[in-house]
Amino acid sequence: MKIISLFATLLLITAFIAFSKEKDDIPDLFVIDGLWEGKIGNESGTPSGQYALNIKSDGTVERVSSGNTITAYGTWQLKEGTFTTTYTYSNGTIVNVTGIVDKEKNNLTATWENNGNEEGSLFAYK
Repeated sequence: MKIISLFATLLLITAFIAFSKEKDDIPDLFVIDGLWEGKIGNESGTPSGQYALNIKSDGTVERVSSGNTITAYGTWQLKEGTFTTTYTYSNGTIVNVTGIVDKEKNNLTATWENNGNEEGSLFAYK
């Protein structure tokens, strides 16, 4: 009888851990999902150009221009607060972005580089 009781206890603990892990993963989608707007800059200059990303919960991302048109498409990931995305413009320019998401402040601070050997930094808020 003690073995059955021990087995039932272990099963409940395992289920609790599994469900609590799922709940921890869910907030990342709610925090990151949506339109993020901010500034982008080249090299070490202070970011001053318009920047906007529409981050979707399905793992895709759209780069949005100042005229609210979509200019590039790609994919993104968020792991342990580190955001990464790669998106491609129709002219073949590929941009890689890596940064940190502050969930409490709903902001993203990142660096970017493209396949044209350009790089810089950006920040965005939701």
